[in-house]
Amino acid sequence: MQAILIAVVIAASACAATFAAPVTVSVTRDCKCKSDGTKDTDCYRSCILKCHAAGGVGGCVLHFPAGDYLTGALNLTSDMTVQIDANAQILGSLDQTDYPLVPALPGYGITRDSLPKKDQDHLYVRHQALISGWNITGTTIQGEGTINGQGEVLGPDGESWYTRERTYGRPRLVEPMFCKNFAITDLKLMNSAFWTLHPYACDGVHIRNLNITARGFRAPNSDGIDPDSSRNVLVEDCFVDVGDDTMAIKSGMDYAGRQFAHPSENIIVRNCHFVQNAMAIGSEESGGVRNVTFENIVMGPRHAPYTEGPLIHLKAQRGRGGYIKDIYFKNITMLGETNQAILVSMHYSNRIGPTNATATPAFSNIFFDGVSIEAAVSPGGFVGLPEALIESIHLTNVKVHNTSKSWTCTDIDNATSSATNVSPPLTCF
Repeated sequence: MQAILIAVVIAASACAATFAAPVTVSVTRDCKCKSDGTKDTDCYRSCILKCHAAGGVGGCVLHFPAGDYLTGALNLTSDMTVQIDANAQILGSLDQTDYPLVPALPGYGITRDSLPKKDQDHLYVRHQALISGWNITGTTIQGEGTINGQGEVLGPDGESWYTRERTYGRPRLVEPMFCKNFAITDLKLMNSAFWTLHPYACDGVHIRNLNITARGFRAPNSDGIDPDSSRNVLVEDCFVDVGDDTMAIKSGMDYAGRQFAHPSENIIVRNCHFVQNAMAIGSEESGGVRNVTFENIVMGPRHAPYTEGPLIHLKAQRGRGGYIKDIYFKNITMLGETNQAILVSMHYSNRIGPTNATATPAFSNIFFDGVSIEAAVSPGGFVGLPEALIESIHLTNVKVHNTSKSWTCTDIDNATSSATNVSPPLTCF
């Protein structure tokens, strides 16, 4: 059913584009913008508007030929294809003032970035993403070029996005919001200041053949792909090697997320290579996450300085509420050694005591089928809450080939869970 829904969304988008030929507007030829690495934000913004106005019924193609395009935040429009050619790179400005301040997302209420105590009154705003768009429909970003956030490069203050003390939340790299029929394909995304690709409250997203990396000074919080409060999402044929979760499916946080009530649902992730940290769901899952399949995924081998944390991680905590259910991991291979292979836990923070039912998370119907882990210090664990047992978790043909420890289990509904052909043996349910 997921595949049918996503295929219909993508096919409908493709058919709509055939009714009229799009108009192509070249950033350099038609808009006379700079392509030599000199910042020219206003020109690029004007060119987006020119492309949109010229497109008409057939939409427009905004063309970035080979060159270096240094810019602050840009907003895309509907019915637009951004074509970034090979040897073309969009470079994020190093000046914080080139990223306007925008409100925190409605499913969060506050920025997700950590701020010093003196700037706690800034929690409700954040810097706009390098590439974004509000309420856009039928927008595509494609080509063989690069979008580089330059998160590790020193700015005018002598610090980088990764190292400076933050006054406001850092900008994401690409963030379509409240979008329909959005696609991004064949590009390199690198060194995002914060989360790299963050589709927010979107319906119909196709992410294909991306190379996403972030190194630098540990590249903190540079998640690779984070579908958030989004539905009908297909992620395929991607390579991700970043400084935090390679992929984290989210749906808002705490009370704001429960009130926004936009679950992430109907998501397929297939044929990808995720090197670092987790293939994750949560911990921001207050709007709920359901009907997700990860299949034919290679993970690892991990490398310094990113060697901690589990490789598959479903995470929540008291106070979040929400749910994670109907989740499938099929044909997953983990190369090299990791600290922990699989962790399904409602104790992302251990400092929170029992709360009301609305703010208590729920996990159910989680399936692992055909998982091969080369080596792990610990195979992993399944940790529910006394007041909210993890229900219906099933492992079939799951093997950790080299480990000296056993699985751990706490607060699991044993009657609804099962383990078949699991090594080391899983005896706690």
